[in-house]
Amino acid sequence: MKCRNSRFIFEEAQTSDSGEILRLLEEDKSEGDISLIHTRRPDAYVSFMYEGDEVCVALCRDIQNGNIAGIGALAVKRAYINGSVEKVGYLFGLHIKQSYRKIFPILPGGYRFLGDYALKKDIKFVYTTILEGNVYARKLLEKKRSFMPEYSFLGNYEVKAISVSYARKFSRYRHFTARRCEKKDMEDVLQLVTDFGKCRQFYQAITEKELLTGLYQGIKTDHFIGVWSKKGDLAACGALWDQTDYKQYYAAKFGGMIRVLARMPIVSRIFGYPLIQPENSLIRFATLSFWAARGNDRDAFHALIGGIARESRELPFINVGMYEKEPLFSTLQGMRGIRYCSRVYLVDWRKEKTGLLQLDDFRIPYFECGLL
Repeated sequence: MKCRNSRFIFEEAQTSDSGEILRLLEEDKSEGDISLIHTRRPDAYVSFMYEGDEVCVALCRDIQNGNIAGIGALAVKRAYINGSVEKVGYLFGLHIKQSYRKIFPILPGGYRFLGDYALKKDIKFVYTTILEGNVYARKLLEKKRSFMPEYSFLGNYEVKAISVSYARKFSRYRHFTARRCEKKDMEDVLQLVTDFGKCRQFYQAITEKELLTGLYQGIKTDHFIGVWSKKGDLAACGALWDQTDYKQYYAAKFGGMIRVLARMPIVSRIFGYPLIQPENSLIRFATLSFWAARGNDRDAFHALIGGIARESRELPFINVGMYEKEPLFSTLQGMRGIRYCSRVYLVDWRKEKTGLLQLDDFRIPYFECGLL
């Protein structure tokens, strides 16, 4: 698709674009107390493809020199909406090369390209997240413009980085036993995940076949931790997801309290906060993913965090993410850790709103932390 001023074209990325995409990603740093470089080594294109059942990586190419001026991605996923499985999209990976950021047509052209893809795939809802501290992106995207899709604020999402050594204490709940799942446990695990997911909005629908065939790179059946009651019932479960093999975060710069903790590791140890790794180093962690807790049981959830930590001895911390209206949100807030927050938006290209699927208000949104 050509841009209106004919200097740029928009097209889907190919495997041959991986190297240039990687360089573009590593040019950007996130803002806030923790400035991060998010990269996707060794192959950026392949890494993007792991983010959904189908993924469109849109490129804006400068036809004067063949360079990539910007990228954006839309991952198509199967998720529960109002209790049924529907196609949903996650909009992410928006990057414009620094030397092109003042050129107007790139942003609307990229959104138009991804919007056409969403409509072609009959995606019911598209959502995205913006870091709370990214004021520039919020001002740019929250404002309604005729050439942009509508960004509707849905709610806040919090991720907490919890020290593995601190979290291990939660494995001492007498009424529950946490252990790594075996193949024979997966029927019960998937039943709990399905029951829990149908009560949420945007919870991804997963099957054992998808886990066994590697659809979710880095997760297999034995990456799940289960929590059983004394009666032998499965009370909670979740997967330990380490994605370092295909996407990474480097600590570029620290500020605020994070800088203090980085310089005084003994403080982190005493108070149970994650040890801050040196600036410019790879941040190693795993994410609690596809979690579910029967009846929103707080003790079972605590035991799950403890079980996950016990299986993560080689990692300094685990990330646990939760939407603000989740019943267990206060439980997460009560745990020690380094928090960072995002704002969740629904993104809609359709100007005509009649006849569209509406979200049931009584179902709470769940967004997979490992896929944000």
